[in-house]
Formats: sequence, C-alpha cells, structure tokens
Amino acid sequence: MIARVTSKGQMTVPKNVREFMGLEPGDAVLISMLGEKVTMERIIPLDELERVPVSEEVRTMSDAERQRLIDEGHRRRWEAKVRRESPDWQPEDADPT
Repeated sequence: MIARVTSKGQMTVPKNVREFMGLEPGDAVLISMLGEKVTMERIIPLDELERVPVSEEVRTMSDAERQRLIDEGHRRRWEAKVRRESPDWQPEDADPT
C-alpha cells in the first residue's frame, strides 16, 4: 500500500489498515523506528484495559515492579520483531559460541 504525505506532514492510514488494526477516529497510535523501518501500533484505551483481569500477584506489585514487567514485555516484542526481519541478529548479551 502507498500513502502520500501532505505538505503539513500528515498521512491518511489506508482503510484496510485501519480496519485490521481496529483504529477508530480519535484513537492514539504508537510510532516506533528501527533503522529505516517505522512501525505503528494501536494504543489500547484505558476503558478496554479495565476489562482485562489482573491477577492478585500483579495487583500487589509495586509500580517499579509493574514497570519492569512492562519494559521486559516491550523488549521481548521488539527482539521478536527484529528476529523476524533480521535472521542473523543476536542480542547484545547472547553467547557468541
């Protein structure tokens, strides 16, 4: 799919992409850059997050512990994406042997 950027830097997300991502007018998206590639993810609104059951273990964690879990999840998703796109990629802490 091709989209054009306007003189104001705006771009229309194609209809089939909006439908696939479940984007509605006013939704927020997270735009990430990795080298020359840019990705876009729908940010789940808080009212949708409230429907997700939260275990007692997570509920009793400190904010710092919860943030560590979130950061670890983001890192894992990013590494999985990079692996799919770059088969020779190794994480910095990987054993070279």
